[in-house]
Amino acid sequence: GRIRNLARGVAQAYYHSREALGFPMLNNQNNKETV
Repeated sequence: GRIRNLARGVAQAYYHSREALGFPMLNNQNNKETV
């Protein structure tokens, strides 16, 4: 539905912003789980 797609878009935008910053708020152990 609409909300699910919206949440998915937000999650992707957040993920890509974190990725661009090199995941500053995560340690390497969590990166595999995030993907």
